[in-house]
Amino acid sequence: MTIQRWRRGCGGGRGRGLALAGAAGALAALVVVGMPTSAAASCAAASPSPSPFRFVGMVMAIEDGGRVALVSHQGVSGLVEVDGSPAARTQSHTSVDRTYVLYATYEFDPYNATAPYHDDICTATRMIGPPKATGGMPMPTATSQSGPPWGWIGGGIGVGAVVLVGGTAFTLRRRQHQRQAGPA
Repeated sequence: MTIQRWRRGCGGGRGRGLALAGAAGALAALVVVGMPTSAAASCAAASPSPSPFRFVGMVMAIEDGGRVALVSHQGVSGLVEVDGSPAARTQSHTSVDRTYVLYATYEFDPYNATAPYHDDICTATRMIGPPKATGGMPMPTATSQSGPPWGWIGGGIGVGAVVLVGGTAFTLRRRQHQRQAGPA
């Protein structure tokens, strides 16, 4: 009995193995995409404690993709800088970067007592007031601070579908070639 006959007789072959490997890869991609985000795992404490340097202020300007905020707060003339990332500016991003929304009011809980203040998503800093337009009315915002990563989930499903369809097409084409070649 030749190897080709043995493979046909067992109903297996390389094509079926590749299709199964593709399906397993797609399933693994969906599992990885559905896991919690890395930011949740990057912070040591699930609920951070308040900082002794807490203050309330409104974000008047943002820089570096929203990771640096220029904030006005009571008791200080001018704007103070709050840096929402431990990384050097514009050179890299980390899983704990905090981004700020322009004209929103925050309760800041920085790590240090003086400007520039250092903050990230592991602190108790939180938005306490919605963004306000120049007239003092709340501004509509289209972004959400939390929720499922729909882009990643959709991308994972798309990649899984492509792998599954490609593996199936490969298997069917291989079987067709084997039938045309006839018995060995």
